Amino acid sequence: MLFLKDKINLFCIAAYSAVCLIFVFVNFSPPDKVLYFIIAYSLGFIISVFLFFRNKSRQNISFIEILTVTILLKMILLFVNPVTSNDYARYIWDGKVQAAGINPFKYAPGDKEVKFLEDDKIYSLITYKEIKTIYPPFAQIVFLLNQLLFSGSVSGLKIIFLLFDTGVIWFLYKILLVLKINTNSILLYALSPLILFEIILNAHVDILLLFFLTGCIYYCLTKQFYLAYLMLGFSVMAKLYSLIFLPLMIYQFINLENPRKLIFGLFFFALPFLLIFYYFDGFFEILGVVKNYDSHWYYNALPFKAVAEIFQFLGMVDHQIIRLVFRILFLITLLYYSFSSKPFLSKLVFIMFFYFFLNTTVYPWYLLPLSMMIVINFNYTFLFWTGIIGLTNFTVYEYLNTGVWADNNYILGIEYAILTALFIFEYKKRSRLIKPV
Repeated sequence: MLFLKDKINLFCIAAYSAVCLIFVFVNFSPPDKVLYFIIAYSLGFIISVFLFFRNKSRQNISFIEILTVTILLKMILLFVNPVTSNDYARYIWDGKVQAAGINPFKYAPGDKEVKFLEDDKIYSLITYKEIKTIYPPFAQIVFLLNQLLFSGSVSGLKIIFLLFDTGVIWFLYKILLVLKINTNSILLYALSPLILFEIILNAHVDILLLFFLTGCIYYCLTKQFYLAYLMLGFSVMAKLYSLIFLPLMIYQFINLENPRKLIFGLFFFALPFLLIFYYFDGFFEILGVVKNYDSHWYYNALPFKAVAEIFQFLGMVDHQIIRLVFRILFLITLLYYSFSSKPFLSKLVFIMFFYFFLNTTVYPWYLLPLSMMIVINFNYTFLFWTGIIGLTNFTVYEYLNTGVWADNNYILGIEYAILTALFIFEYKKRSRLIKPV
């Protein structure tokens, strides 16, 4: 336990714990709680980065040691109510609907068919009650499990998510050993405020995607391609956008001596999709929800916002064409990098960067995969983005004070200006690219 024997390390962990404990013991007003969330996120980012750089060249931290630190820290927030998001209410609602024997894909919370399930605790917190669920089958199974094991409590959700988070740490630890990278790099994930506050405090389901995606990467690096495909399939069944990594996985198989194995790989990828049959009656309603989301949602996306305002100035009010252009741009970028000769991990970095950079909606918890990637392929672009994304919660703070939901243009400008500069600099330097695997 060399890491925990260092007094400065211990002091930093204690300070981080104190930052989290304030959520437990101080009774903030809703706006002030969001403001403190932003402060706590920033302090947590500073502490985690300091500990990483201070320990990155020291003796490798053990898995038990890192697990002890991260679980003790996260347990503080297990029973604290989420602060900047009510998404958890929809998770609990979907679990409650299933426990009543109803397919969650068939009805929106506001439909009369499920009116008898309404309550004062959860139903009132659900946003967009007229919209059906957007969460795929594996996520739905987790929601049902929470209902059955923990009576649909938010703390129950957090406990389940903490287990998946522990799984991510295990896969990351194994990946670092495979790549022969100092395991102290895992501090960037284990202590990341993005993980701590968006998964454990705000209880976002995206940890399921992250678990399976990290497992997919591990099995790719260890040449266990069938398991890699299986994990990717489960990732899609946890959050649909994981499908963007399929072209890259196909390329990995094409490069094998026996490309016919691709057929078996796709078979393993498709196995998790059998979960759809359990929800088949109503499942494809999700396509309409995804289309609605993709057509109307917008948050923290300066490239899209800048182009949209230029078009609006020219008299084009409809944003759908611009959204289509951005999707096409990403598709071209995706195919280019997926089938390029660049190293596997480097291609993952580029695909993730352009997916979020060209997206029209970038909530903080969407960037969770970046917290994982900076551990196994360190770059300052992702490190910066996972840090500054916490400041975008000023939108929530202003909304609670004024009732107006709008990006803070100062933060948006700083975020994307530095982000773009860092990406260009690191792309040119190529100092962190890893040899092909």
